[in-house]
Amino acid sequence: MKEKNLHLVATGNGNWDYYLSKPFEDGSQVILYIAKDGSGADDGIYCGASKLRAHFYRLRQVCGGDNLIPNDWHIVDHDFFKQLGLE
Repeated sequence: MKEKNLHLVATGNGNWDYYLSKPFEDGSQVILYIAKDGSGADDGIYCGASKLRAHFYRLRQVCGGDNLIPNDWHIVDHDFFKQLGLE
């Protein structure tokens, strides 16, 4: 029920799925991570959707990965990631 007003954009191989919030009055949105049932993990805010691309670039530099999108993410909403220039 907690995902009612959210849009699934990616699933993780770990404890969380990633959702895009409905737009706020100013048009901004955030990516939230919602714990998978039975994982015992907490929910939280990942980052602002408009800042997601920059966040992935910084994450790749820090972690030294090859891909912008974290390896444990499975993209569900390809259009959203294409709009951000991530696919």
